[in-house]
Amino acid sequence: MQLLKDLSRMSTHALSGIGVTLSVALLYDRGNRPKCILEAKPPDLQGNGSRGKKDMQTKSPRLKLVLSFFSVWAVMLLSAVLLSVFLHELAHGVGARLDRVHVSTGFNKVGNPNRTPDDPDFRTGMAESVLSSMFGPILTWVLAIAFTSLLHLFSRPRRSALVINALAQINCTLRALPVLFFLIPALIGRLHVEDEVSWGIWYVKMLLRPELARMDIHTLAATQSQLLLSYPAVWFPSMASLVISLACLALTYAQSFKLWSGVLSNWRTRSFFFLLPPLVWLLSYPLLDALDRVVRINW
Repeated sequence: MQLLKDLSRMSTHALSGIGVTLSVALLYDRGNRPKCILEAKPPDLQGNGSRGKKDMQTKSPRLKLVLSFFSVWAVMLLSAVLLSVFLHELAHGVGARLDRVHVSTGFNKVGNPNRTPDDPDFRTGMAESVLSSMFGPILTWVLAIAFTSLLHLFSRPRRSALVINALAQINCTLRALPVLFFLIPALIGRLHVEDEVSWGIWYVKMLLRPELARMDIHTLAATQSQLLLSYPAVWFPSMASLVISLACLALTYAQSFKLWSGVLSNWRTRSFFFLLPPLVWLLSYPLLDALDRVVRINW
């Protein structure tokens, strides 16, 4: 019964967060209205003046359009980060609950119940939960695929399309970058534990090397990195996660360049559009850490 209540609570948080975000965006899409900065194409000025005069006239409105677009896009990305990370952590909590492991979740880290990241015993003696480590990435994959699919239903550059685009790109980024943080050090023999990596380590120690079963995942990663990296099982979940994330990212960028071709019309704006989601995610860490100290849910 308690598990059903926890699942219901997570569903309520998820649906309300996504629902409010999309409802606000869709509300702006109703009715006939003038084109806004998210929908307009650069102005096509006419006249018989010199080419230099035309260039000066065109440059200022286009610059304002681009700056306005990216300002709104950055705010949407930050909102998507906060919502998506919170849902990711909620999924970790549900997985732990299914494993009958008691933890607390917030906006960034999983730890012991009734503890915050500032407490010295935040993760001391925390029980392992393979379902907890699985549920977070799986939910993020589902959201990335769902929002990528929704984005392709749009044929015009609506505000709601930009909201969906932000959610799609951020959920892709939430798995692509952490996996890269594992893969790059792993190529030189260093083992950095991310959610997907812990699945492989758990598989190795429980099924392939049962003599290691008593050691926790982080101790194994620190002391047996070369041994663990010799098993394909440690690599496979991360590679699968990277493929899913990059495939969705490629589809979202291709659709974005079609929908907002007026703004994303050259390599400079496209490059900035490409780099902004991971940049916003990385820069949001201080805010996520601050919220993580205040908002904790015990499972």
